Amino acid sequence: TGEDGFELIMAANDAPIVWQALIDAGAVACGLAARDVLRVEAGLPLYGHELTSEINPIEAGLGWVVSKNKQFIGSDVINQVRADGLKRKSVGIVMETRIVPREGYPVLIDGVKIGSMSSGVFSPTLDRGIGFAFVASEHSEPNHNVSIEIREKLHPARLSGKRFLKDT
Repeated sequence: TGEDGFELIMAANDAPIVWQALIDAGAVACGLAARDVLRVEAGLPLYGHELTSEINPIEAGLGWVVSKNKQFIGSDVINQVRADGLKRKSVGIVMETRIVPREGYPVLIDGVKIGSMSSGVFSPTLDRGIGFAFVASEHSEPNHNVSIEIREKLHPARLSGKRFLKDT
């Protein structure tokens, strides 16, 4: 999430004991929504949203972690994607209001769909909805004005970088 934290791995029958010990020591429970706000504000992808078997790491903006020189399973495909250029890119979306853009919502320019949301949350820090979307590469430059279709209404937004607390 970009925050300090830990992952604990244990036998399932030990989980209630560990949970109670953490609560007794002052830990505060939070849910997946809190995790999502932190990860989206920090610009971090989540498998199943910004990465899937249909979304390659180059489209997801993670080309910097994929070797250009070493051979690995899938390197031929990734190198071909790099050579051909991207049809779509992952971008940040900043709503002009507090409305939340959710996964699957269309992203439009002048009424023409250019992509769709992959994650969206309300950012208490920015006091507005933010998220990630995959859009056509030719429309992926930051500060481009777009609309997000939410419940058959268009809501103003703009494209941004994905590190929201540094890019807005």
